[in-house]
Amino acid sequence: MSDVSNRTIVALLAVALVVSVAGTMYSVSELGALGGSYTMLSGAATTGTGDTAITVQGTVAIVVDDAAVDFGNGYVIPGANSATIDSDGSAHLNWLNTAGLVYTVDDHHLINNTGTTIVKLDVESSSTHAENWLCANSDCPSTTSAQLEVKAKNHETGSCDSGVGAIKASYSGSPILTATTTNVVDLCEHFNYDDSYDSLEVDFRVTIPGEASNGGHTTTLTYTATTA
Repeated sequence: MSDVSNRTIVALLAVALVVSVAGTMYSVSELGALGGSYTMLSGAATTGTGDTAITVQGTVAIVVDDAAVDFGNGYVIPGANSATIDSDGSAHLNWLNTAGLVYTVDDHHLINNTGTTIVKLDVESSSTHAENWLCANSDCPSTTSAQLEVKAKNHETGSCDSGVGAIKASYSGSPILTATTTNVVDLCEHFNYDDSYDSLEVDFRVTIPGEASNGGHTTTLTYTATTA
């Protein structure tokens, strides 16, 4: 392109710029000339509202970190109708280990709420009833004392918020297994998920009939968490 053409383009741009500036200055000067009651221009104030929505989906998850409670080997004292074994460190009643000594078991299941929401925690057994679990062919004819009881306590303070929902803090009430039935037991109605208070201990008490069959007896416990 020639030098003449380049100069022409520059000149046109310069003219356009001047026109724009001049037009703006003229408009402002004309507004200033209104005067009188039209000197202050105003418009009606308006307000509006708007909503912003977000939905956060919490996750429900629990982990059984200490999943085994072992009461060891032993027997009901001869002449006793039954014996009681407790996992919370209490001395056993009418129960001796294989060395003929009284001993204690201090063990529990440790349950952690690893999700992101408060849950209700329940537990149930795989056995149909306690005699089915402890007695051969579900037959303990002279007693109906066989049962499995459960209770819970905070491993970390405030894990089960008793101010909002109940915690099953004692063995009294509905056992997991009676001699003839199985039950779902509510352990905690408001199980927190914060890392500093999200852990529960679950203990068990077993009543063993004197007629319990020899050998090992294991029942599988299932913990279920649902949104509170």
